[in-house]
Amino acid sequence: YSYNADGSLAKIDFYQKLPQFQELQLTFTDKYFHEGNRVDKIERFEADGDKIGFTEFSYNAQGTRVTNIRQKSYDQETGAAVEYSFPPGQARIKIDYLYSNGNSMEYNMKIIGGNKVEDEALSSRGGGESGKYKYDFNVNPYAHMNMPNIFLSNLSRNNLIGQEKTYSGSFPTMEPFEFQYNYDNDGYPVQLLKTYKGYQSGDVLYKTKTIYSY
Repeated sequence: YSYNADGSLAKIDFYQKLPQFQELQLTFTDKYFHEGNRVDKIERFEADGDKIGFTEFSYNAQGTRVTNIRQKSYDQETGAAVEYSFPPGQARIKIDYLYSNGNSMEYNMKIIGGNKVEDEALSSRGGGESGKYKYDFNVNPYAHMNMPNIFLSNLSRNNLIGQEKTYSGSFPTMEPFEFQYNYDNDGYPVQLLKTYKGYQSGDVLYKTKTIYSY
């Protein structure tokens, strides 16, 4: 992550371990463009500098909530319209996606206490998935970095520690089911061990380790 002088996010460089190289290799870069304190566009570039896509955000009149998203990756384009409602004790976010191939998807989130506790997605082709989520009481650093995306997936203020997922139409080969964090004295994660299992077998397949630096 690289930042501007005012602390806003300037770019993210993504690296990958490739078998033919000893060192990590830069694969692509996301560059962030701001209008005031809002991210209005993210442009994506390959390692050689070629632009391969972008994500654009539109906001409500107050500039506080994303209302529309347009994303292009190579020759594939996606549009999204975002609606908000506020039943007692919670917030609801509905996102309608329209893809360049004519398919669509409706995605709904339920927010309680600043965290996404439930979601549900249903595509026009009949497939879908839903989830219920549990969180700890420590700081999710991504929620404070002002890095929106087409799924608005960086909203939760705390860190995910459990999930229950159901699927229809198609099923994943694996999914994460255990999250173990270590924290610093300020409540920020410094390490995450994430364990994955086979969706149908339930067998533990592998673990990943994420190290956080500040």
